[in-house]
Amino acid sequence: MAQEFGNGRYIYNNLLGKAKEEKFKYLEFSKLITQWRSEIDWLGAGYRTTQQNALINLKSAFTRFFKGDAKYPVFKKKGNHNSVKFSDRTNFVGEDYVVVCKELGRIKAKITREILTQPKEITLSRTPDGKYYVSFCVEEEKIPLEKKDNSIGIDLGLTDIITLSDGTKVKNPKWMKTKEDRLARYQRKYAKNKNLPKSNRKNKLRIKIAKLHQQVADTRKDFNHKLSRN
Repeated sequence: MAQEFGNGRYIYNNLLGKAKEEKFKYLEFSKLITQWRSEIDWLGAGYRTTQQNALINLKSAFTRFFKGDAKYPVFKKKGNHNSVKFSDRTNFVGEDYVVVCKELGRIKAKITREILTQPKEITLSRTPDGKYYVSFCVEEEKIPLEKKDNSIGIDLGLTDIITLSDGTKVKNPKWMKTKEDRLARYQRKYAKNKNLPKSNRKNKLRIKIAKLHQQVADTRKDFNHKLSRN
């Protein structure tokens, strides 16, 4: 998987570099991928569809930029959030495993959502703290929600995270402040040693910061989902 992440990152960054020198041309860039696969052994040994999907992702990034929905695409860094998209007929989701391609075979996984139809695309990703996630793109029939007569106004704030029009107030969770303070302390410590040579201790601190970042993000997401559902 590290090799596939690296291949996708190599294709994306090199094509982005080309796009900065000349105009983005999808067909010409697609031919470049074929050329690089024949010239570079480790790239040719990788999975073709994941490399083609890196080009599709770059095209989407430029589309969002020209629409004004996002900033200009930036180069992908090693060690940050890595992901590759598999779109193949061999994709399959079992009760406790997934198959993204023949070469990788069955990958043990915790399936948290029921997949009713065969996925068209599967995206494997790795967060900076070293955890792996898999997401599926499937076709489902849209069922419209039943219309309700009741409604409520929501005002976002700082002291109270939300205030409702019926007078209900939801305080900002205190445990978030504790995690954010700890994160700030680790980041200050890491910033002091930023210019020092690479070391095992420095790498351990980087991983610790990445894990805490993920905890803060997951905790905030969990709180917001539960609050909005409620």
